[in-house]
Amino acid sequence: NYTGILKIKELDYNTNALINAMKGNNVFILTHPGDKGDIYTKEVAKAAAETNTILEINAHHDNLSVRQLLEIKNMQVKFSLGSDAHRSDHLKYISKALDRAQMAGISKERIINVK
Repeated sequence: NYTGILKIKELDYNTNALINAMKGNNVFILTHPGDKGDIYTKEVAKAAAETNTILEINAHHDNLSVRQLLEIKNMQVKFSLGSDAHRSDHLKYISKALDRAQMAGISKERIINVK
């Protein structure tokens, strides 16, 4: 199936781009991974754990989703919450990201910007 082959190539390309970025640079936080192109979440999380890169759970974007968080919740990855707010009144939406983390069973201790 040609469509299936293209999808696998897209996943491979996007995943490798994020892994290479983390391994080749001093990336502090990877924002909404997988939002601009599908990725293999476990592979990206493995590289994030190896490079001590924080993965963002973004309230405005669907990534990291609850499904993705459930896939990687037992990996040694830290997270941050983001609202993607372009206006100060949008900061209130950060709770959507926290809700996603809680639904996936991510402890607050693993989220760098939550007390």
